[in-house]
Amino acid sequence: MYFKYTYNALRLKISESGATHLPINNLCTLSVAFNQPNQKKIMAVWLILLLLVAVIPSFLGELHFNAKSYSLQFGWTPQRRELDYYRFIGASDDTAKEVKLFGLSDFLIERFK
Repeated sequence: MYFKYTYNALRLKISESGATHLPINNLCTLSVAFNQPNQKKIMAVWLILLLLVAVIPSFLGELHFNAKSYSLQFGWTPQRRELDYYRFIGASDDTAKEVKLFGLSDFLIERFK
């Protein structure tokens, strides 16, 4: 409502003075054009499209490097499982007696390296 009152008041003053091509006339036209509801909707659509376009490279980068990380982790699974098994046998209270009884400490140390 404030912009309409300002615009009407300025138009009245311009018409009373007889000048039609004042810089203030262009300013009034621009201020009214950007305050229209359709302009706001168009700008909102453009901002949403810009946001989507800006997010796409980041998404593709994350997708690429997550796939690489998964592939690497998947490839290490057998070795990782074996190392976890040796670590459990060598450092667990449950298996300490068997390791000592069968003399497996040197074997486990070599395999863990």
